[in-house]
Parts: sequence; C-alpha cells; structure tokens
Amino acid sequence: MNVRNYSFILMNWFILYNGMIGGDKMYTLTTKNITEMETEAIIFPLFANGNDDSFIQLDEKFQGELSNLKEAGDISNKYGKIAKFPTFNKIKSKRMYFVGLGAEKDMTKNSLRKAFGKLFKQLSKDEITDAALFAANLSRLSLDKEQIFEAIGEAHTLAPFVFSTYHTNKKEQDGVMTKLTIVGMEEKMEEIVINSLKTG
Repeated sequence: MNVRNYSFILMNWFILYNGMIGGDKMYTLTTKNITEMETEAIIFPLFANGNDDSFIQLDEKFQGELSNLKEAGDISNKYGKIAKFPTFNKIKSKRMYFVGLGAEKDMTKNSLRKAFGKLFKQLSKDEITDAALFAANLSRLSLDKEQIFEAIGEAHTLAPFVFSTYHTNKKEQDGVMTKLTIVGMEEKMEEIVINSLKTG
C-alpha cells in the first residue's frame, strides 16, 4: 500500500470513528420495527437452525413468499450467502438483503466480520447509501456485544475500498459508504453498540 492509499484510509477511519459523514451520523440505533424503517435497504441475518420469530413476522408481510424463496434456495442461511430482493412496497424499505451466517456455534468474530464484509461490499456496489440492520438475532451468538459490533464496524468501514498491492494491478476504487441504523436492540444498549461499531 503506498503512502497516498494509507493516508486516504486513515482519513476515512478518522471520519467514521467520529461517526460523521457530511454532517450526518454514520451509525444510529432505533427501537422501531424493521418493517417501519424508511431506508433504501434492510439487512436481515439468517442462522442455520430454522426461522426465528422475527423472520416469521417479516414473512407475514409478504404472504409467505420469503419462506417459499428460502425453500427454493433463493434465500440461504448458509455462511456467506447474500440474497437481495425488492420489497414491492410491502414494507417501507425499498430492498431487502439477507446474509447467511451458518451455524451459531461455528461463528467467531473473524467469521462474522468476513460475512458482513461481503454483505457491505455488495451494498457499496449497489450504491446503497442508507440501510437498517436487524441485529436482535445476533444476540444468540456466544460472542459479547462489543465483539459482535466491532466485527460489523470493521467490515463496514473497509467495504468501499479496494487497494492495489504488488501482487495485483488493481487500482484504488471508491465505493459508496452506507449509513447504518441498528434495529432490534434495546435503547439502553445504544452507547455500547455505537462505540463498538466505531472501534471496529
């Protein structure tokens, strides 16, 4: 990585650490229902051990179509699988992204970071500028809250950037930085969640 690239990423990390891009907060937390979020996209993590109540409630808004897509393999809970769909105005968000996380027992901080890194790169590529992450089911992991949101924060920070190395001829590319709202966590967790995202 050359000096220019190194300075560029440090500058963006500093901006994200202070939680501000263009005067707006990069990370926020809300107690709203995920279906009421007026964002470009909602993000829904999926684990391997069946549907939880939150997925069932979301599926009801789509008259069971999400379950049909899951049975057909178009939505997958396998680790690292990303699926995206329009919402057709059935909820307030424009699009849905599902990220497969596999088995809870196999999840580490590093594997969580990698899965969300893949997701955030897809959002950046799709030019999604704001999204809401349903995080309630992440509490099922054995990781503590700080580890979970540090991993997500690191993945989010690095997603828009590609840097050249001596191994490749790839040039630096700027992507879209997605503003992220955390949904499904108690309000009392806001300080821990936001600070952990910034630390990541």
